[in-house]
This record gives sequence, structure tokens and C-alpha cells, in this order.
Amino acid sequence: MDSALFMECEENCNCHESLEELMPLEEPVSPPSCPSANGFSSPHPWRSNVSPVCHYLESVRWYIMRALDCEELKRAPEMANVAEANRRQRRRQRIDRRMKVAYTGAHLLAHVTDNYDRPADVYIEGPYAGTDTYAYAFNNKPGQRIPKAGAVAEAGVVRAGVECSIFEAEINGPNASAGAEANALEAVAMAQAEVASASASVGPFGVKAKGPNASAEAEVSWLGAGAMARAEVASVSAAAGPFGVKYGLAVDTGVKLSFTEGEVKILGTGVTVGRTTGVSVLGNEMTFTLW
Repeated sequence: MDSALFMECEENCNCHESLEELMPLEEPVSPPSCPSANGFSSPHPWRSNVSPVCHYLESVRWYIMRALDCEELKRAPEMANVAEANRRQRRRQRIDRRMKVAYTGAHLLAHVTDNYDRPADVYIEGPYAGTDTYAYAFNNKPGQRIPKAGAVAEAGVVRAGVECSIFEAEINGPNASAGAEANALEAVAMAQAEVASASASVGPFGVKAKGPNASAEAEVSWLGAGAMARAEVASVSAAAGPFGVKYGLAVDTGVKLSFTEGEVKILGTGVTVGRTTGVSVLGNEMTFTLW
């Protein structure tokens, strides 16, 4: 637009201030409405003492903004569907997140295969509650490549997190969840309630901090089976490749036995021998995973 027109607009729009009290506003002209828009006002009130150039420029600006707002409203249902799909996908992956600090061995390979191209997402939810069932097999989408089927239910006050590819981090307020899943590696069922937790992991590296919590889990794999009841006052865990440590106070009790590994704990004290080897004393743990 020629700068001379803007100068004319500015000059004409400001030169009649002394006459505004004497010249009332005319009725506004209502433009065509956007079918999906709500709460929009009509263009700026037309003043008889403002030049046509001013009217023209302001009307062009208003219609452009109106068109943009309408386009955003038209896209709102699509964006809501994407957000809901992301929430459901996170629910389906929460069993792994609950039970692991980081991923090793076959679980790491499955995690990378499933999520190497997971798009970046930042989320804040709360209060929340939901249930879901799912079944996937070799779909070329993040989280759906490894065959799996399961069900999950959860409720909580608030949570926030970020995820991108194999990186994931999450902070949780008070929450409870239960779920079961069968996949190519194992079948797992678990239930958990906690006051607060925070975790972050990228493949074989991870950290996790938990407040008071209690959980129960059972699993069956091609090589064995086991069950464990867990209760903690608080804990901090870290994993780096095959090495894992945990500091806290816990009374975990249970047995897991397979052809490659055996784990026995009573009131937070016990040993693990085999594929994963370690020792635990009242919830304080050191482990080494061979594969």
C-alpha cells in the first residue's frame, strides 16, 4: 500500500477530534458471519468524519483477522481429536513407564522400534480419568509396531510431561491406575496408587523419584512368572545402561522366577540372580543387568 495513503488515513482519522462530541457514531455495518465463530463484534464503527481510505484499510484488516479466527475455529475439532489420540496413546504406554526406570535388553529394542519416530508433545492434564482398551500388530505408527493388546484405567489430580522419540519425562500428582497388557515379550498386570512422582528417561538412561506409593504386579513371560507387592515411603532411582541404583525405604515382598533370572524379596530385603543380578536392603538397591 502507498505510504501516502497511510499518511492521509492518519491525518483524516485524527483531525476531527474536536467534532466527535457533535457527530455521533453511525450504526455499525455487520459483515458476513463465520458459521463456526462466536462472540465476534462487527468492524470498527463507521464515522462520517473519517475518510473512505481509513474505512477501507480498517475493513481489510478486520476481514483478514476474522478469516484467520474462523480458520482456527474450523481446525479446533481436528486439533482436539489429535490431542485425545495422544492422551490415549500415553495411557497405553503407561504400564511400561510405571514398572521401569529405563529400558534394557529386549525391552529397549521394543521401545526404540515402537517410538523412534514419536512426534514431540508437551501436555498438562488434570483432573483426569479414563479407561481404554487396545490391540495392535505391526502398524507402522509410533507405539503400534510391536504386537500388543491390553486395557488400562487411571485417574489423578494433575500430571504434566514431555515426550519426543524415545525421550519421555513426566511429573505426577496424586493418582491411581490399573492395567494389563500382553505383548511379544510378556503378559503383565499391575495396580498402583501414589502421592507424587517424577521421572525422565531416554532409552537405557533414566531417573525416577517417588513419594509414598503402593503397587502390586504380576507377570508371565515365555521363560517364567512372578508376582510382587510393593510399598514405599519414598525412593530415588537411576539407571545407566546395565547399572541401576535405588535409595529409599520400601517393604517390597514377592518372588519372580524364570529360566534366566530369580528374584526374592521380603520386606524390602532380598537378592536377584541371573540375567539381572543385585541386592536390596530395606528398599536400597544395586543391580546389574547383563542383557
